[in-house]
Amino acid sequence: MVKQSRVRSLFTLTRPPALLTAPSDTLTGVACASALGAQLEWYTLLSAVCVSLFIYAGGMVMNDVFDATLDAQERPERPIPSGQVSLHLAGSFGVSLHALALLCAWRVSGALLLVSAGVIMMTYAYNALLKESPLGPLAMALCRAGNLWVGVTATGALAHLSSSDTLSVPLSLSAITALYVYSLTSVSRFEVHGGRGAVRWAWMLTLSAALPIGAGLYFPSLNIGVITCGYLLYTLLPFTLKLSRAEGEVTQARGARALVGVGVRGVALLNASWCVALGAWGSALALLTLSYSAGWVARRFATT
Repeated sequence: MVKQSRVRSLFTLTRPPALLTAPSDTLTGVACASALGAQLEWYTLLSAVCVSLFIYAGGMVMNDVFDATLDAQERPERPIPSGQVSLHLAGSFGVSLHALALLCAWRVSGALLLVSAGVIMMTYAYNALLKESPLGPLAMALCRAGNLWVGVTATGALAHLSSSDTLSVPLSLSAITALYVYSLTSVSRFEVHGGRGAVRWAWMLTLSAALPIGAGLYFPSLNIGVITCGYLLYTLLPFTLKLSRAEGEVTQARGARALVGVGVRGVALLNASWCVALGAWGSALALLTLSYSAGWVARRFATT
């Protein structure tokens, strides 16, 4: 096995292809709040994006820390079991990333600090307690939905989002994002050992990716980006169909891994649909770029 540099090994722990999708949640939350009249300075936006990146990166690192024993059996090539990064160094790195997230949040507002702390606590609950339980996918879904609310909170919009009618838009967006991530996390449970249960969740993932079109019917004021949403379905369907036809645990596991890789990058596409719907064309373009970049980075780093 070729030894990587320590810096590259630490970077590998953050799952770079997936990490690139993290700002998409926050930018969508900002777009949602902006569409409701909130204002945001560029440096506050940058801080919110940094909060999102640090929370996600820290969560991915701590995932490997808590899974070190299991990875030694199932994924010995990962940085910790392969000896490229010590468990102590990885743990310190993950905690430091979360500390940086809280520092960036504190510099923006107390409300953002509280929301960010809540999301970080949920990542630890998932990694340390809930990952293998029935609540595991729900915990991961709440982490990604909470990331969207990092963006909403950074704008200071929570002070103005008081009516149920106003809250319905960000709540609906985060709920659909949560369903997508819930399904994606459920598929990921079959990455190593396979199983026909992956097929059910693969189709649920594909269905949730189509929900923005339905949301556009429910919220006529949202001009849903059908083309962006259609492209997401176009990327998911071939992998879902391939997984549905897979026979044998090895083939099923391989199909699940491939779908999860595409599905993680698809989070940015799903959020791009929301941004188009909200008229945030600049954010939508940025998210499309992030999704494409994540695919390119995935050729060099593991997504899961």
